Amino acid sequence: MPFEPHFLKTELDVTDEALSPHLDEEGKINTYSSISRRAEAWEAAYRFIKPDQETAVPISKPPLLTPDNEHTQANLRQERNYKNQIVEALAQTTRQPVTAANRALEEAEYLNSWAEKRKVDYTQYTAQNKTTLLAEQPIYKLTPELIQDYLALLSDNKPVWAQKLPGGAWELEHLIQKVRDAQQAAREASGNTAGDQINNPTYQKAFAEKLGTLSCTRRQLPGLSNFSKHYAYYEKGDTAYKAPPVLRASTPVPIHVKNKALRDEITRKNIEQFIANSENPDKLPYLITSLMAPIGVGALGNNDKMIMDSIQRVVKKMNVERTSQGQPKIIYVNHAINHPVLRTFSRGGDQAKKASQDILRLTARTRLQKTLGESGNNLVAHLDRWLQKGSEKNYTGFINEAETLMRSLNEKLTSAKPGEEKNKVLEQLLLVNAVKDYVQLLQHKPFAGANKNPNLFLAALEQIISPNCIGVCISGKDRTGCLLIQRDSMLEAFYTNPEHRLANYFDPPEQRATFVSSFTRNLASNHQGNNAALNAPGCNGQKNLTHMLARDQREKMNTDYPGYLKSNKAVAGMNRQAHGRYKQPKDTKPSAEQQSASDVLPDQAPPEQEQHHFPPPELEASPELQAHVTALTKAGIKQEEAVALISELTDKKTGLSYEQLDTEIQEKKTESPDKAVNEIYKDISANLDRIRGKYIAIAYAGGKERLAAYHADANADVATPSEPAASTPPRPTSTPNPRRL
Repeated sequence: MPFEPHFLKTELDVTDEALSPHLDEEGKINTYSSISRRAEAWEAAYRFIKPDQETAVPISKPPLLTPDNEHTQANLRQERNYKNQIVEALAQTTRQPVTAANRALEEAEYLNSWAEKRKVDYTQYTAQNKTTLLAEQPIYKLTPELIQDYLALLSDNKPVWAQKLPGGAWELEHLIQKVRDAQQAAREASGNTAGDQINNPTYQKAFAEKLGTLSCTRRQLPGLSNFSKHYAYYEKGDTAYKAPPVLRASTPVPIHVKNKALRDEITRKNIEQFIANSENPDKLPYLITSLMAPIGVGALGNNDKMIMDSIQRVVKKMNVERTSQGQPKIIYVNHAINHPVLRTFSRGGDQAKKASQDILRLTARTRLQKTLGESGNNLVAHLDRWLQKGSEKNYTGFINEAETLMRSLNEKLTSAKPGEEKNKVLEQLLLVNAVKDYVQLLQHKPFAGANKNPNLFLAALEQIISPNCIGVCISGKDRTGCLLIQRDSMLEAFYTNPEHRLANYFDPPEQRATFVSSFTRNLASNHQGNNAALNAPGCNGQKNLTHMLARDQREKMNTDYPGYLKSNKAVAGMNRQAHGRYKQPKDTKPSAEQQSASDVLPDQAPPEQEQHHFPPPELEASPELQAHVTALTKAGIKQEEAVALISELTDKKTGLSYEQLDTEIQEKKTESPDKAVNEIYKDISANLDRIRGKYIAIAYAGGKERLAAYHADANADVATPSEPAASTPPRPTSTPNPRRL
């Protein structure tokens, strides 16, 4: 039974005007509508800059697109060329280089979308006699420090972060006016039109609401961008369940600020904003979960390593102060969830081990004691023994005690009265289940690059265990969105299935099927894709999505929702489009799609791109390579991932050779496959710095395109059921492979 229209209004205490439902057809992304909105956003951005009307180069209206999803690529070409025209008109009008005009236009587009106050975006869908309701509520609460930073714009002594804005003088002028408007609204709301009561909650709320939610692209301004609270509700029969809400945002690190001290200071203020918006009556630790891939190489690293280093450095300093003041600790943990090769670079070692121990020792243990009371004493004692010495004996004792307690709670649940009593038992059962699964993953340590993405399970379980947590990636929409889909689907399995059990990483395929169905339905609702478009109109998708999905999830998506992943990929990347012309590749016949669109398109053609294959010929020709690939595939790694992994391990800069690798595998062949893989992973960790050097060499010695091509292939459209995807890497050929365009 679907939730009643008034449910969310009452639950979140908002008005009808503050709600914004998503009405798209499940499993379909309207690429025509998305591309049209993107083109309109570029036109609005040009007019937002307000060039001198007497000298402004005129621009045309957005192009007329073909109104269906069959002409997505053709429509994309029109939209991109339309942006090119606007950039060139802006360059002529403002007499600046095209690259500067391109950046200014993008800056104006971000500022223009920021002007609109966000509503509570929600999505509801029903399948298999159960209804899921997802909602994102924007957070309008700034700390006094952050408000003071914005008010400083109105003084003669402008803050340092405002002195080098990408848009220059016109952007600063816009920001000053925006702050003036927020100041006026806050003064009127607080009843003091002559002064700024920055410590007054009424003033703070009015100021923040008028200023609006920062887009995830505003990374040099104070305050968390793309900041909201995520809610998930499930209904089966006459029973409704509410999952614990969780905070989400883009990175607290202002990555566009080059000065390290200033960057750390803004990071600290942004983390304080997260804490100020967390309800923490039990004084539990605060958890920041980032989802970075720390390879640490310029564009390839995409600032991930810098973000991790900044958060870790700032949190360490903050914890010294918080400990001396008797305040709850901040725990920072990172899990790379992107491409399988990048996931192998997850930071392990002492920092990750200490973070997981803190989550269990400071958060899980305290919650178990409070939630279970005396009935949880044995479980807590077993957890203490495992934390002290993670032996197989202590691990088995903890798991057995947890499963015994879960059976007892399930029996208790059948006789519990609906309402408060039943909800309390469910809370106890969920916590025990999550802690058990978390310990299980930490004990067995699955290979980070494995198909089912163990890091995604770890991050989701940490969010279930820790009530005061926030999930962040660079933008807070793509990787963070995938984490929330994972978490929501695991919780749906728990609340709506009779056994009340979380989906587990180690579940066999037949038991995992229910979770996969929940995951794909959540993804196909495009709730997270529509949320991403709040930062860039029209970009209703998640970048690099297929990098994060397991094989069975990709197959299920293509079976149940054919074309969805392809449409998602098309619209997700429209937020950043470098200026450039698009030409027809040489010796390439137009596709059927291009041919069918010829009646509605001007004489335009797709971009010219080089052809690549991976692995490189020198590795593919090596006689030792296939033996190592075979050994790794037997250990549970996909063949193409094994090739990539060996390519990294066997470079001279890593200090490892084929022979050394072969010896290691042979020595471990009598042990379990997981242990063999873990030994190889330890070698990656031990040689991490030298492997980073390898990435630098690839990026700056002519191999950047080769690596990018491999990553692009991993994100290529998954074959439809009628055309199964190949299970082995393609062999080098003398002719280009059209699928590699």
